[in-house]
Amino acid sequence: MNVSVSSRGGLDLRQLVGAGAAACLQGAGYPIPEVVLSAVPCSGGFVARTGHDEFLVAADEAPQLSAASPPWCFQRSDHLIELTGPDWAQALTAVCPHDLRALGGDAWLMATVAGVDVWLRTGPDSSGGLLIGCDPSYGHYLETTLREVVSETESLKQ
Repeated sequence: MNVSVSSRGGLDLRQLVGAGAAACLQGAGYPIPEVVLSAVPCSGGFVARTGHDEFLVAADEAPQLSAASPPWCFQRSDHLIELTGPDWAQALTAVCPHDLRALGGDAWLMATVAGVDVWLRTGPDSSGGLLIGCDPSYGHYLETTLREVVSETESLKQ
């Protein structure tokens, strides 16, 4: 199996919640996903619409927002895990109830992986890999579990 699992850093995560969140992001030059639970690429990361007036911004640096910010804008500390390689969807079949092989490019999904609630994000070319974000208290467990699944799957093929 051609998959590698690694921690991912370098993205600043911000959650914007409340009336005016979309206008605030647009004013800062960020694209706005039209559909709830979808994402669009931006500045080395993405903007995901996690609810009607809720957005998750993952970017190379913190967004510069105007004084007319929504009621809540806070930094998130999600543990980020990157699965790279063409077989990442197959590796997740052992720990995720969803068939992710059909997940296209620039896709966003909230799911459960190995019993942990996560968000999943593919880039423009979904065959290249997957970014997984989860609560930091589950980060070590999830990353270790994914490494074990990949390792066991590779040893079964030999």
